Order: sequence, then structure tokens, then C-alpha cells
Amino acid sequence: MSNKKNADKKLEHALKNMPEIKDRQTKDDLYRKVSSRSEDDKTRKNKPWAIPVVASATVILLLALIIPMLFMNQQELKNREYSTDQAAQENSNKDSGDAARILEDAGEEAQLYEQKIASESHLVLYDDPDTQLVHIGVPGKNAEHIVPLSIIIPNHGSITDTWSSLRNLSSQLESLGLGNYPLSNIALSINKEEGKGTALFMSGYRNNGGSSADQVLVKSIQSAFRPYGIKQVKLKKEGGGPVEVGHYGELDQLQVEPEPAVYKLYQYSPNHPTFLISTETRPDLKIDEAIQAMHKSEGKLISSPIPENVRIQAKKIDERTLEVNINEGSLQQDQQTLNMVEAVLATAGTYHMEKVQFTGNDIKRIGPYNLTRPLDVPIAVNPLDYIELKK
Repeated sequence: MSNKKNADKKLEHALKNMPEIKDRQTKDDLYRKVSSRSEDDKTRKNKPWAIPVVASATVILLLALIIPMLFMNQQELKNREYSTDQAAQENSNKDSGDAARILEDAGEEAQLYEQKIASESHLVLYDDPDTQLVHIGVPGKNAEHIVPLSIIIPNHGSITDTWSSLRNLSSQLESLGLGNYPLSNIALSINKEEGKGTALFMSGYRNNGGSSADQVLVKSIQSAFRPYGIKQVKLKKEGGGPVEVGHYGELDQLQVEPEPAVYKLYQYSPNHPTFLISTETRPDLKIDEAIQAMHKSEGKLISSPIPENVRIQAKKIDERTLEVNINEGSLQQDQQTLNMVEAVLATAGTYHMEKVQFTGNDIKRIGPYNLTRPLDVPIAVNPLDYIELKK
């Protein structure tokens, strides 16, 4: 109780000692202030709608700001989804396009490969002013017929020297699926200006093969000189005198006559190259008969150059042009058709034809040949590059 009294006394004392506050406002000033505050209170009381309106306006403003943002975000999301889908579709289209292009490219490559195969002309040769040819005849493995070869050398090269070098390339020739070179011990030489040829039988020459070997030997010598227009070849031994050639007896010269040919295809195996081979012909065999004879194969190694489903006939348009008509079957864009065309051209050339016109065919071009026009006959068959042969 005493504590409470003491606190009251202290409060009373503090109040008594407070500084004196005097109101110096006039009555008029005090009245104006009281009246002003009273009017403000009335104004606030007379506008109860102000707060809800402001609140509503604020909400509307916020909605006006938020809704477009929400719409924009939603639209952006849609755009992103569309872009993603579009990118996926584009990637899918790209993959499909890539696949289609790969297939298309593969098809084009296959077509180009077929065209390339059909463009490989290797059975005949046309004139090249920068080169010259060295001709030899080599029997096939069956030793029945001669395969004429045209060795390509530079224009400044020597035919006689090349013949001499070829005597040492018997193994290379055999690697092509050909038989033994019969002139390995015989030195050939030529003088084209005088139209003379010589076959010198070296001391190592031996004739041990019988009548068939004799025929191969004679035909090989004739095949070497015939393309140069040499009509007679002198034969002699290294020590002098005539040469003993089996059933031919002693020979000191050999006649070389132009000989028409019926060219067919020779190939020892699928791993060996294909050559044109000249089979036996009769001197009186006409060219249309020779073309018909090309349909016939001869044994396992010699086949017809005419496709199996194709039949051709030939007739002379004039003394220099032969017409060959495909009257049965149809030609294809393949190596077989190219072989047929070149075999026909080569055969026609041995009959002194200058051009061949193919008719009745479905295709317009095969390899380097435009079949809609008369084709020139080649100057040689079975070309081989000398440098490649020596490797």
C-alpha cells in the first residue's frame, strides 16, 4: 500500500511541475479549424463508393496486365510446341528425304555402273595418230584357233624391237588365258616401205608338236604380217638355209593372203579377259553367211557373240556399207550387246567393208557407238598396251 501512495505522490508532483501551456489561438481561428475538420468528415462519409471503385479499377488494371501476359505465355508455349513439332517434322522429312536421296543416288550409281560396263570397249581399236600397233597371233588354250593381238606402242617405237621383246613375255601372255607363244625362238622383222617381212628361226627352235603345232606356227607368222599388207615372208634359219616345218616340209618363204574372218568370243575362264578369235572360214564364204555363222558357239572356250535371244541378218547396201538387221529379240544395255556390235564390226572389216548400219534395234546407243548412224569398222582387234603387258 505504501508503494502505491508513493507512486501517486510522484505522479502528482510531476504534473504540478510541468511547464505551463497557453492557447494563444483566437476564437475565430479555432472555429475555422473545427469547421474544416467537420466538412472533411462529411465528405468522407458522403463517398462510401470510392474505395470499392478504386479497388475494382485496380483489379481491372491488374487483369488487363495479367491476361495478355497469360495469353502471350500460352501462345508462346503453343508456338514452342509448334516449332518443336515442325522441327521434328522437318527432321522426319529430312530423314525421309535423305533416305530417298540415298536410294536415288544408289540407283543412279547402279545406272552409271551399268553404263560404265556398257562403255568398256576392249575388243576393237580405232586409229590413233600418236600410237602404232605391233601384231602377233597366239593360240588359245585349246590350240585350235589363233587369237590375234594388237600391241599398242608409241608412234616412234620400233615394230621389230617390240617383236623381239615379246619373245620374252610368253608367261604374261599365258596369264591372260592364252596358249604358249609359238614364236618365242623366232625373230620377226619388217620393212614396210619395201613390203617385206622375215622370220628368222633361232638355233633354239625345235619343232616337236606334230601337225597341229605346225599349223599354229604358220598361222601365227601370217597373223603377225597380214595387217601390214605383207604378202610374202622369208623364212630362214640362223645359220642360213630353209626351215624344216613339220608336214609342210622345208620352207624358205610363206605366202600371206588376206583372209576373211568370222569373229567369235574366246575366254579361258571368267577370271580371264575376253578376246575376239578368228575361226576357220572358207575362201568363198560370203559376208551374209559369215554373219549367220556368228550365231554358233564352238566348244567351251569359244562362244557366239550374238545374245541367245537375238537373231541378226546382214546384207550389203553397197560395196562399202553393210546393213545388219536385228530381226528377232531385242538388245540390252549391257556388255554382251557391246561385244556383239564390235564382233560384227570386226568381221565386216575383214570383208573390206568400211561401215555397218544396225537396224531394227530398240536402243539408240551402246557404249561409244551411236546405233542410229553407220559405224566405222575398226582397224584392229584385241588391243593390249605394251607397257601394261610387261608388268
